[in-house]
Amino acid sequence: MVSVRSLLDVMSRIQVETARGANPLTGLPGNTSIEKTMEAYRRDQVRMSLIYADLDHFKAYNDCLGFEAGDRMLMFTSRLIRESVSLCCRSDAFIGHVGGDDFVIFTHPAEAEAFARDLTEKFEGETRILYPENIRNQGFFQGKSREGIACQFPMVSISLGIVDCQFHPGMDSSELSLRVAQIKGYAKSRKGNSWVRDRRQIASLRTPFLDKGVA
Repeated sequence: MVSVRSLLDVMSRIQVETARGANPLTGLPGNTSIEKTMEAYRRDQVRMSLIYADLDHFKAYNDCLGFEAGDRMLMFTSRLIRESVSLCCRSDAFIGHVGGDDFVIFTHPAEAEAFARDLTEKFEGETRILYPENIRNQGFFQGKSREGIACQFPMVSISLGIVDCQFHPGMDSSELSLRVAQIKGYAKSRKGNSWVRDRRQIASLRTPFLDKGVA
C-alpha cells in the first residue's frame, strides 16, 4: 500500500518538473514538455492535428510600444488560445509555448478548424484593447522594418498552420516541423488573422491541398 507521504513526494516532483518546463511568462509548457508529448504520441501511435501559431508584426509592435506591451500581448494571446481550446477541443488537447510569439497546439483533427476559426475571430475582435487610442483609431502603428526602414505596420495578427499527423514510432519529427512551418508560412502570406490546413499524407511532400480561412 502506497503511503500518503510517498504520494505527496511524487506529486511534488511532478509539480517541480512541470514548473521547470513551463514558459515563465505565460505558464504554458515549454519545449521539453512539447518534446515529451510528441514522444508519447509516437509511442501510442495516435492521430492528432498539430497547429503552429505565431504573431505577425509582433517585433515591430514590441519595438514601438515597449517590452511590457509585448509581454501583455503574449499573455493575452495565451489566454485566448486557452479559451479557444476550452471551447472547441477535448480535455486531452495540449498547448505549448515554443518561445517568443510561437505556440503549438495538439488537438483531434475533427476539432482543429473550429479551434482555428474561433481563435482568429477572438484575436481580431479582442486585441484592440492592447493599443493606445490613437493607434486603434488609425488602424496601424509606426515602426521600423528588420532592415531599419521606417514604415507603417497593420495591427498585430495571428497566423495558424495546421498539419494532421498520424504519429508512429518511426516518425520523422524534422519532416513534421518543416511541413508545419511551411504551412504556417502560407498563412502568414495572407493579410490579417488567418489559418491554413495541409491535407497531405505525412510521408509525402507533394504540392499541398490547402484549406484556407481568414477571420
